Amino acid sequence: MLIAAITASVLTALAQPTAEELAALCESARADAGSPAMGLVVATADAEPAIAVAGVRITDTDNAAMPDDLWHWGSITKSMTATLVARLAERGTVSWDDTIADHLAGRVGSIHETYQHATFAHLLSHRAGLQPNIPMDQFIRFHRPVEDPIADRLEWVSIALAQEPAADLAEKNIYSNNGYIVAAAMLEAATGEPWEILIQREVFDPLGIEHAGFGDPAATSPQAHPRGHRLTDQHTAVMPAGADNPPALGPAGRVHMPLAGIARYLRAHALRPEHFLSEASFDRLHTPAFGDSYASGWITSPTGQRWHNGSNTMWYAEAAFDPTTGTIAAVVANIGNTPGVRPAVSKALRALLAVDD
Repeated sequence: MLIAAITASVLTALAQPTAEELAALCESARADAGSPAMGLVVATADAEPAIAVAGVRITDTDNAAMPDDLWHWGSITKSMTATLVARLAERGTVSWDDTIADHLAGRVGSIHETYQHATFAHLLSHRAGLQPNIPMDQFIRFHRPVEDPIADRLEWVSIALAQEPAADLAEKNIYSNNGYIVAAAMLEAATGEPWEILIQREVFDPLGIEHAGFGDPAATSPQAHPRGHRLTDQHTAVMPAGADNPPALGPAGRVHMPLAGIARYLRAHALRPEHFLSEASFDRLHTPAFGDSYASGWITSPTGQRWHNGSNTMWYAEAAFDPTTGTIAAVVANIGNTPGVRPAVSKALRALLAVDD
């Protein structure tokens, strides 16, 4: 069947979309989002991932997006950091019950009393009581070249752990980039290695994910990958290569990788290969620990999928897997703040997962 302007509701009924149907969905969603480019990937448990891209890497050019381009995944990085914790916990390098004080006392200036006993489980569930971010006037100065990522992150963490709590320990879910940065600093204290090295070795390499990195995908080659965009004064403004959150924020939201890479990552969570993590570890990662819908970097949807979104305001992405069927899907746009981007990406993701609106 065709398809020049297929809608998400039509695709919902398709068990195995054709390449033409997938391309049409991608272009339709891109147009609805008002994004220069869009990419998507879907795979069922017993089929190889199918990828579609639409649009241009840079607005007002003919530099077309390509299937192997790098895309920025924002806070979908959080589940990757949680996966790293699980890998190191299985090895005995850390324990899920380790506290902030266990690893960071004496390494930072002070730790507010509320945070002393916060564990990895609290941090990865946004239940440590931490503020979402450090104050903006201090945030801005972390936009700088970094020679020692461990020291840079510890400086950020020192500020975060001295802030007044946003809530008591375990009291409520307060979405916090700080929590994931603190968790990474704990891993760095336990191993003596930066998060960037650890996640490459412990998560990306074992899953065969190629070309994963950090920050703006086009930073080293501005024409070779999509650039992030913002909508400004009713015109799409191309952001300069290198525009992203500071490197210290990496564990909370700076990973980039191709669509094939995010598919490999999602399939690991959907299909649970025992060589990567035990069933118990996958259960811990996917199950909310505090009675809400948020697990360790994953949100449980009303229909049972695990999903997360991500944006640094210049990109917007959503990724999900269905633990019952093994289906995975991800959709990403290289603009973050148009009125249509979130609904368009979400609608396309639901279509790929065959979830009714």
